[in-house]
Formats: sequence, structure tokens, C-alpha cells
Amino acid sequence: INEVMDEALGIWQNALGLEQPLDIQLVITDLGGTQLGEGQITAVDEQGRPIAGIVTLDDDAAGLGWYSDISTTAFGGSELAGGVAHTADANSDAVGRYDLLTVLLHEIGHVAGFTQTYAPFESHVEVGVGGTLSFVGSGFEATLTEDGLHLDETVHAGDIMNATLDPGVRKLPSVLDALILQTAHETAANGNFEIQVGVNAPLMANLPITEQMAANMTDPAIVTQATLEPSLIEVSNSLSELNEVVLPQLNLALNHLNLKVSGLNQSELDLTVLEDLSEELVSDLRQNGVAIVGSGETNTVMESDLDRTNLDLLGFNEQIEAGFDDVFSDWTGPIL
Repeated sequence: INEVMDEALGIWQNALGLEQPLDIQLVITDLGGTQLGEGQITAVDEQGRPIAGIVTLDDDAAGLGWYSDISTTAFGGSELAGGVAHTADANSDAVGRYDLLTVLLHEIGHVAGFTQTYAPFESHVEVGVGGTLSFVGSGFEATLTEDGLHLDETVHAGDIMNATLDPGVRKLPSVLDALILQTAHETAANGNFEIQVGVNAPLMANLPITEQMAANMTDPAIVTQATLEPSLIEVSNSLSELNEVVLPQLNLALNHLNLKVSGLNQSELDLTVLEDLSEELVSDLRQNGVAIVGSGETNTVMESDLDRTNLDLLGFNEQIEAGFDDVFSDWTGPIL
């Protein structure tokens, strides 16, 4: 997973001409339904350009599993062009699985500022005939989806920033993607914007419909089973400059904890894993009614809801590990 993340960060760094790669915190959880991932900005520099964010991935790629090989062997073996949907060879392991590199590239694109919720990006969005949204830059124009978060795939087919992805497909950033983000970054540096953080931009899976699936679609309701609790991994740490503006993390922490832990009261969450964070964040959490449970203390909700004999305090037990995709088997991050 770290190899794939480093590759994705390097691709965007080269495409955008960044001095340092973005600082990404990776979260793995069961997103449910057909969502593959989501990305959000958490920090910007003194000129308002994104420098850090959170990328969340579904643990099993909407049930189909992840393809994590960063080589191009499964996609023809040659150098791949950006802005094109490259389909996996029929006999490769990538067939029927979602390409991890592609999903990471997509979500890092959102962290880099490709979202209407990033004010410098939004300042270039214009409404056309019929309510169509377009990103308008100097000498170019790109058609966006209705929510302003992605490129319209009917106009920009094969782009990494389309809203959905097919299994067995790899995409890389296009010249248009880089141009849009560079324009937004230049606008941020030359203007005065209030930057909104913590807003998710999702990527959805285009699941293939089999005969068995069609037979089971009599009830269209989607049932989400929250059987796993989220893990956090620090992938890179480039936030070392004193003049960088790191925005408050309290809402982000509560957002992930509350949305991903089904049925638990916010004030009763076991946040032992947050004890290593800054005293300022811990203080903020306590002031907002969230208990920080010290080592050796017992959380009554967790004790009543979980069979402690099934917990492996050094990591996931075999039962929990079985729910994660194999590509995540070497994780060492803390458990929430």
C-alpha cells in the first residue's frame, strides 16, 4: 500500500510541479454500497494552496477487491497516457478488480484542490445553458458534473477525475487535470479566499451486473453492514515548515469517528489511539464532550458491545483481518 501511495503522490507532484508531495493521511474503512473512496483537504499553505488531506478507501473495493500492482504489465506493458481509460488484458489479475493506483490518484486530485468546495477552484466555475457547470480558465474550458466535483465523463471520457470507475481500468492524470489545478493554485496565491476544509469528494464504483445480481435486484434497498472499525495510517509527513497553515482537525476526527462507528454515542467513544496526538487536539476533543480513555481504563459501551476474547490488542485478529482486502495485510497503523 505504501508503494502504491508513493507512486500516486509522485505522479501528482510531477504533474503539478510541486516542490514537495502532498501530506496524506490514509483511512481504511467499510464505506458501504458502491463507494470506492473519498478525499478532503485538511491544510493549506500561506498562499492558500492545499498541502495536506485525508484519503479514505473502502476496505474491499465495493466487494470486488483491489488490484495493487503499480506496473503496467496488466495494461499492455507500455507507458500509459493520461486522460485515457486503459483496460486490463483479459488474462491478467486486474480483470474484475478495482485499480488501487487509479483510485488513489483520483482522491489525491481532490486533496490537491479539484473540488468546487475549494474556493479558488470554485471561482472559475461558471453556469451555462441548462445549468451546466464549467471550469473556465485562460484559453480553456472543462465541463463539470452537477455537483462541481468531477469532470463530466460524457464530455471528458477516460479522465482520472470522472465521478465513476469501472473494474479492470487504470487511468492517469491528464494535461487538462493539471491545467485546472495549476489555475486554481495560481488563483489562490493571487487572491484572498476563505478555504473550506473537511468536505468529502467521493468516487463511485461502476459494478458489473451479473445474472445472479439481476435476479437479486427485486428489492432495490442497499444494506450497509458496519463490521469493521476504521484504521488510520500516516503515509507521509511533509508538514515541517513553521509558516504552513495547518487547519483545525477536531471536526475531521469527529466526522470519521461518528460516521464510521455505528450505534455509538459521541461522548462514549474510546479514543485511546488519539493519546499520541497534540495536547491541543486532545484538549479540544475533551472540551467538546469526547472522552479520552487512558490505558487500562474501560469503556462501558465498547465492553458491552464487543466480546473482548475476540480482540487482538496487538492488531486485528483473524476474524477482522478476513474482512480486509489482502493488499492491506501489512498495515501497522492504530485501530479506532
